[in-house]
Amino acid sequence: HAYHMRPRPLGLVIAMMKSTALTFVVLGVLILRATSSDSVTESDPVKLGIMQGYPLPANKQVTLSNWLVFPYNRWSFRNIHTLFPTGTLRSRGKVKQLAYSRKQIDVEKLTLVDSNGQNITGKQYLADEYVDGLIVLSKGKVVYEKYLASMQPYETHLWQSMTKGMTGLLAEMLIANGTLDASKTAGDYVADIKDTPWGKATLRSLLDMEVNVNESSTKAADQSSSLWSNLRIMDYFFLNSTVQAGPNGAAWHYSNMAPQAIGLVMTNVTRKSYYQLAQDLIWSKIGAESDANVWLDKDGQAASAGGLSTTLRDAARYAEVLRTGKSGRIRVIPERVLKYLRKNAGNSNITRAGNVLMLQQNPNMSYRSYWYQVNDGTGSLQALGIYGQHMLINPKDQLVIVQLASYTSSGPNPKDWTDLAETVTSAVRMQRLAAAIRKNLMTAA
Repeated sequence: HAYHMRPRPLGLVIAMMKSTALTFVVLGVLILRATSSDSVTESDPVKLGIMQGYPLPANKQVTLSNWLVFPYNRWSFRNIHTLFPTGTLRSRGKVKQLAYSRKQIDVEKLTLVDSNGQNITGKQYLADEYVDGLIVLSKGKVVYEKYLASMQPYETHLWQSMTKGMTGLLAEMLIANGTLDASKTAGDYVADIKDTPWGKATLRSLLDMEVNVNESSTKAADQSSSLWSNLRIMDYFFLNSTVQAGPNGAAWHYSNMAPQAIGLVMTNVTRKSYYQLAQDLIWSKIGAESDANVWLDKDGQAASAGGLSTTLRDAARYAEVLRTGKSGRIRVIPERVLKYLRKNAGNSNITRAGNVLMLQQNPNMSYRSYWYQVNDGTGSLQALGIYGQHMLINPKDQLVIVQLASYTSSGPNPKDWTDLAETVTSAVRMQRLAAAIRKNLMTAA
């Protein structure tokens, strides 16, 4: 896989969570790679007739056996609530309408370099990455918004492991207000898992993915319908094949069971479900226009590693709140939490040797509370999920980018996303520079 280079542990696969991955060209002649077919049209679930009409032919049905298989995932990622039990994060309150800038950024006409070293347009990137929706906010205003493959603005879409960022944010807010102590172990809060490697780890080790374990591996073929219909997250804390590999903090190991442990801790301490907690602390305060939902296992335990689904616009609202800490004039995220999330965790020496390609490709990146810290002087944070989910929050450039996708396999090469994000960032900077020059010329005149 492109995101996770080592074989996936069984707990990683089941917990989803399957979830469990600057260059702005102004002048010059570019030779663009030819597109042999319109991949967006060919995999559009509506045009393919997936889950439409009655009776449904077998090859048009989305089931628990094929929901992760392309192109069925282009339908299933927008309809998780019809496949699995879900808990609702109610939006409540007044909707914060998104403002649209008069000066748009035409992402489709930008030129970037893909992971094969070839020049492509933004339009081709959207097709090649099987993007369902992409939105860009500059200084809080929408400068680009695009939906593909028949996705609609009102549809929710699975975040996959971008969910972890929400889990980490909630945990840091509870640590900041004294509800949780990051130096305590998960087992101190949840006795049922105290004898497992996850239960013996401190909350800080769990939040920063510094639990040093060896986990069993599995293949995508193991994802049978019975696995998903009988999914019980708690069982995967007790796999005999998961063993301590060394002292925590000595290695960086990406696993879905770390955020699942944090989810258990938060629900046990607050006596609220994951979705109630996320609703009360975050979702009901960001001015969301729609309810969100999170996938639940057969016991009602939320997939805090990768089960959140929201609309694209609400994902952008959430990211914007993470940029400013506020929704309008209302403080949502404490300033101390934002500063902590952005402060370099100083663990790039072990993250670059871990099992996520994004970190291997970007050796200066560090990782804290399920957020990828870019460490490029902008204070940027990134969240990502398999099948092409991405979120960039750039405080210095006052920029937010969110991408929702349904890639053909679990891990598109994250370098393609990195190039897109850098190119869009450069385009925004150039647009602002041009505006400043025009203003100065008008003032001088």
